[in-house]
Amino acid sequence: MEQKTTDARYKTIYDFEIDALTIVHNVVIYQGDGRQTFWEFFQRLECLGFKVIFTEMNQVKINWFLQGKKVRSSCYEVVWARDRQW
Repeated sequence: MEQKTTDARYKTIYDFEIDALTIVHNVVIYQGDGRQTFWEFFQRLECLGFKVIFTEMNQVKINWFLQGKKVRSSCYEVVWARDRQW
């Protein structure tokens, strides 16, 4: 995907989205339901002094669902950072 983007081989945003969704799909098939795996990684990061500094719901609408009256996503961007004073 990175090389395709660099080479301007994506003609539309939908071409890019298809590649992105294919990768997500393949990861889900390989990992299965990765929530438990991710929570284990999150706990390890916290133990190492990392903190969440930014989260955002993924903007790919195929990942969105309603929970009550709120729109949620099965995919989020999460940025972790650790203070340099360790």
